[in-house]
Amino acid sequence: MVYFKKVALFTKNVVFLPSEKIIGTMNIKRLLLVCLYVLSVFVMEAQDLIVKQDGETIKAYRTDIGNTTVYYRLEDNENSPLLTIPKSDILIIKMQNGTKIVIDEAESMTKINQTAPNNEITDYIPIYPSEPVADPEMIAKAEIGSLIEFYDGTKGIVFYLDGNGHGLAVNLYSPKSLMLWQNVSNWYNCVDIEAIPNERKTEMQMGLGAVYCDAAIKQLGLEELPAIKWCHSIGPDWYLPSLGELYQLIVVANLSKATGGPISKAIINAGGNRIANSIFYFSSSEDDNTNVFSVGPTVGVVISKKYDRHSCRAVRMF
Repeated sequence: MVYFKKVALFTKNVVFLPSEKIIGTMNIKRLLLVCLYVLSVFVMEAQDLIVKQDGETIKAYRTDIGNTTVYYRLEDNENSPLLTIPKSDILIIKMQNGTKIVIDEAESMTKINQTAPNNEITDYIPIYPSEPVADPEMIAKAEIGSLIEFYDGTKGIVFYLDGNGHGLAVNLYSPKSLMLWQNVSNWYNCVDIEAIPNERKTEMQMGLGAVYCDAAIKQLGLEELPAIKWCHSIGPDWYLPSLGELYQLIVVANLSKATGGPISKAIINAGGNRIANSIFYFSSSEDDNTNVFSVGPTVGVVISKKYDRHSCRAVRMF
């Protein structure tokens, strides 16, 4: 029989260690590491915890996850040095809000625990571009309605800023003709994308549309998704926005004024295609296997069939 005795008490949690009767048969070093990790959970509640592949832990603040690099600071101060570590060196990150991110399972624009078995979202962490995508000085001066020219030659109008040097821009152009969301002609051929939760969610979550587009492409292939394909044709960083991002663009930033709104006017002034009054724009968010959410400039959120013909606007993060 194995006996345990209590050796420490932390708040509401009790830590047990094996008695002397069995401790000689255990890996002492591994046991101590486990105990240190348990202690760190209590000590670093207000910090992020980066656990490296070799077991080393880093107490971090303001952790940011890029495509290949993780950025962090050792002090909770934006003036402290910004440090980096390759994602390949990291096993897991525990954010101070409790979210656990397993780096070796993450993709360039995804998140851990994206969907639960019941097809509902659990956690979401935007993964910002790891390198500047446009002139940093231009981005630093960006305001809602500003024109940004990206390093790849594409252009967009800023319609959202997160206050931390990142934001969203909408491409200047829209498709020349209306198109399908899924390449089908009837309801019984429509497919429910497993990794897209079926919910009407207008909250702004930057980059979520990219996650949804990647999931749809992975399941069906780009050729079966005309609206997503059109957005990707502009460049690999452009995507069909989620309902929250599209709502932010058309209803919030453009004031539900379609052609007369400030974002639409900025697009027109930059030589692009206005946000039209009388058509609907697809989002990448699903309602069920047959339906997706769209936004009309003057009517707001509507439910559309995947085989309806609507327009779309491509957006990207910076």
